[in-house]
Amino acid sequence: MDDQGAASPAAKSRFAAPLSAALVVGAVGVSAGMFGSGCLLTNINADECESSAACVVAFGLGSSCADGYCTEAGSCSTGHDCRRLYNGGACVEGRCVNQLPADPIGACTIHEPEDLASRPLAGEGSPLIVGGMFRMGDTADPPMSEGGRLAILEINDVSRLNDGREIAMVICDNGGANNELLDDARRQQIHTVTDYLAGTLGVPFIAGPVTSSDSLTTLSHILSNQYPTVMISPSATSPQLTVEPDKLDPANDAYGLFWRTAPSDEAQGAILAEHVVGKYPAPEDPSMTHVAVVYIDDAYGVGLANVFSETWTGAGHTTNLFPFTETTDWDQLGAMVAQAAPDAVLMIAIDAARAIFFATAMAQQPAISGQTLYLTDGSKDETGLLDPNLPPAVQAILYNQTVGTAPAAPSGTDFDFFAAAMQAEFQLDPRAFAFVANTYDAAYVGAFGAVFASQDGSNWDGRNVAAGLARLHHGPGSPLVTIGKNDWATAKAGLTTGDKAIEITGISGGLDFDAALGEAPAPIEVWRPSADCGGAPCFAEIAIINL
Repeated sequence: MDDQGAASPAAKSRFAAPLSAALVVGAVGVSAGMFGSGCLLTNINADECESSAACVVAFGLGSSCADGYCTEAGSCSTGHDCRRLYNGGACVEGRCVNQLPADPIGACTIHEPEDLASRPLAGEGSPLIVGGMFRMGDTADPPMSEGGRLAILEINDVSRLNDGREIAMVICDNGGANNELLDDARRQQIHTVTDYLAGTLGVPFIAGPVTSSDSLTTLSHILSNQYPTVMISPSATSPQLTVEPDKLDPANDAYGLFWRTAPSDEAQGAILAEHVVGKYPAPEDPSMTHVAVVYIDDAYGVGLANVFSETWTGAGHTTNLFPFTETTDWDQLGAMVAQAAPDAVLMIAIDAARAIFFATAMAQQPAISGQTLYLTDGSKDETGLLDPNLPPAVQAILYNQTVGTAPAAPSGTDFDFFAAAMQAEFQLDPRAFAFVANTYDAAYVGAFGAVFASQDGSNWDGRNVAAGLARLHHGPGSPLVTIGKNDWATAKAGLTTGDKAIEITGISGGLDFDAALGEAPAPIEVWRPSADCGGAPCFAEIAIINL
């Protein structure tokens, strides 16, 4: 790929004014004391610059000690320029620096490895930095982020990236304290952390965001700023993301920048309408024809509600649609749903909290308190739905008359190894939360793309990563790779030799990517909350359904 707008290294030129040199040092947070005793930046003379390393620390990558002076550092617009020029670095105030800068709002403080801030960003010992974006104030997302961190740990524990280079992840919070940021404040938070990850650091890919609405906001900001960074969401399932423009240059880019390791809700909505509602819980109820659809008024909720309603009404049945927002009065909503007198209720939420709010309101309405409650993947959170402190009437609804759907929970020997690793590293059972394995897969998938993209040098970005992702479902003859550390070396060899393609299976399930769409189909699990799974509550699997 051509240079694609990278800034050129600056020619040798002395800093004429001592004050301007001191200002540059201040911008990167380096004191004059880091130089030798004869190299005070307030008194630069021809014989006072002793090493290029000191110039890099003071002024940035590309600066060197020549004839007693520090030359100008290389200029940049984003961290992608720094990677092209120096195979690493961050872009701060137009200069490529060799230390990890802090993000401006303190939202990106989780690093893997944890000592990343003390490492150089370019040169010997420098890692390739990638990003993660999660709602760290929400109960569901920290476990997902730990799935991504495990992938980073494993890759570094075996053969690393090309030429033995480590990979590192900077994780940012896009939801604020308790995930309470809304509307403009939430968009501003997402824009700020995206600018930091895709702009300042120039990460080639981001694992995340988690929700469809947050993904759409991030994608829009990436495109408007022309950041060549791939997004790989583990759980954004809205059908809108299938058709949303995701190329920086639609006329010339072969592949888009948005990918996901969870299936589109086209599948979940259709399966709910055709195979779940009225079929579960047993026995089948053919009289169930009228469904109230209570859905969050965002890209995820609207998309899934539309797919379900179109499929359900297409079969001659009826629906009533009830959108909700963060300011909804749940008691009032429960009364409105009860007035519609449905045979069942489908609740589409992005977390367990909203499902519990509605179940609480439902319990107070005799017309619907005994009806079946159907939930979707966003609500599948053990911490919330299986909380033993929930009111008895709410627990009765959840344990006796609730059925849910979600992308099928992983299983098998490979998943068991993954679960054991998560338990050992983070004391976490990934079965208790949705999409932890999908996040692990997303981080590995991005790393596969980076291996493909970086095999010929440093002149690459997320568009080359996307080209690598298109090589992960190449068909018969390609090396078969199961995501995880055991097959990492096979994956690296497959992506850098021969046909430069592999055929992957994820821990979350099959990942037969359609490169034109950036997504893969997956089976849907039918589940229910159970009060007794060997003495403790759990989510019990009822069935696995494929379209």
